[in-house]
Amino acid sequence: MSLKILFLLVFMFTGTVSFASDLFRYNHLTGKCEDSRGHSGLNSTSLSDLQARSNGECADLSFLKDVWGNGNNSTYTEWNLKGAVFGHASALNV
Repeated sequence: MSLKILFLLVFMFTGTVSFASDLFRYNHLTGKCEDSRGHSGLNSTSLSDLQARSNGECADLSFLKDVWGNGNNSTYTEWNLKGAVFGHASALNV
């Protein structure tokens, strides 16, 4: 294998790893969820991660449509939900 191909493979692998660990954060100036390179997007999470961390910043929470409001009287005022997308999830006590 030539050095150029090896370099390209290493670059591609390390680039993929860094992209995967780059979380989207809510940008107050643009009103969008952006990563460190300025790309827009959403973070994925699970219900257990969301409950454990109380952090759904820039998360796609549309999967919660069957969870929120079903006798759940919790308040979410201390949770970080900036930029989160709820889809059809409703009845939040935020």
